[in-house]
Amino acid sequence: MNGIELLKRIRSIDPTSRVIMVTENADPLLAREALGLGAIAYVDKPFDFAYLKRVVALALRPETGRPDECWL
Repeated sequence: MNGIELLKRIRSIDPTSRVIMVTENADPLLAREALGLGAIAYVDKPFDFAYLKRVVALALRPETGRPDECWL
């Protein structure tokens, strides 16, 4: 199962879940698909831990939908 398939499965179980995709594949088409399926962010490796920490903090905020700061 790849990340997109996993995201679809997670969303089918709980559509309100917040998912941050972390991947080695910096593919803008996959990023667009993941975000379209409801991922909060698409973070490619190697990533900056300070950035990932900020993305997680934004995802945990109750009012956060899909912050523009997290998009590729």
